[in-house]
Amino acid sequence: MTDLYKDLLIGVSGGVIGAVIGFLLSLWLVYYERKKKLKALQEAFYREFRILKLNLEGWLLNLDDEFKKTVTDTYSGLREFDFRFLEALSIEIISSGGLLSQEQREFQTRIENKIEGIKVKEEKRDEDIDKSNEAAFRIPRHHTSYLLCDVVEAIYFLNKFIDKKDAFLISHNNASPTRQAMIAYKLAGVEFELEIWESVLSFNPHLKNKE
Repeated sequence: MTDLYKDLLIGVSGGVIGAVIGFLLSLWLVYYERKKKLKALQEAFYREFRILKLNLEGWLLNLDDEFKKTVTDTYSGLREFDFRFLEALSIEIISSGGLLSQEQREFQTRIENKIEGIKVKEEKRDEDIDKSNEAAFRIPRHHTSYLLCDVVEAIYFLNKFIDKKDAFLISHNNASPTRQAMIAYKLAGVEFELEIWESVLSFNPHLKNKE
């Protein structure tokens, strides 16, 4: 074998090896970037649920106070939350190779419906508040009790969803309404008073029966 042929063979072999290494490196970079993007999307996905939970926890404090006082110079409302961004994140996660379980997708639908239901009850409460004296609004306790029960349930399940992530199962819930309230109040940093909560449940017999 001539030296020229050897040099040519070595050159070709080196070129092939270099091309293979370059191809494998590009594949790894694409994979790395995709994993990085997917991780960022998943973090943003759960961050949105945390924001919703924090909004509800802040409102729980106000609702608890409004249930106790009934007459106040101001009253609270639920902060707006845009579920369209959450839906867009879900689509991006799936298109980037990630997975959302059926339980996760079902929970996303349920919590959106729950928030829509809360808004309807909030509007009904707002309509029935006695605003004849702007220095002393009279808030119907039964309306506030409905909101308290829904907000407690939402916080409880949001906390489970964020904690369990893709291992979350809606069916795995044996907590009574009172147990849910104890957990939600603790998460919100609000003192839980059993006597007050029993008064809340008295306006919600369908929940009291689940105790």
